[in-house]
Amino acid sequence: MAKPGTFIYEAAGEAHTLVITEDSPEPAIILFIIEGGLIYLNKSVDGGFAAYEDGFTALELTRKYYREAGLDVRQLDLLVR
Repeated sequence: MAKPGTFIYEAAGEAHTLVITEDSPEPAIILFIIEGGLIYLNKSVDGGFAAYEDGFTALELTRKYYREAGLDVRQLDLLVR
């Protein structure tokens, strides 16, 4: 259970679910630092492959959000080195 200012490290292979409870006194700000790809498994069905994410897929999702929100995607691309 994390509290304000808490740092949590999750080793590769660990499973978790992020939950912000409704009685939280303020919104949560979460920073994920991901090293390598994330492979999601569908344990409720057959434990097989469900999805994959990495820095490149996250960047594409962010570009999609920028376009849908009417933001200038070129400004996002200026942040990427």
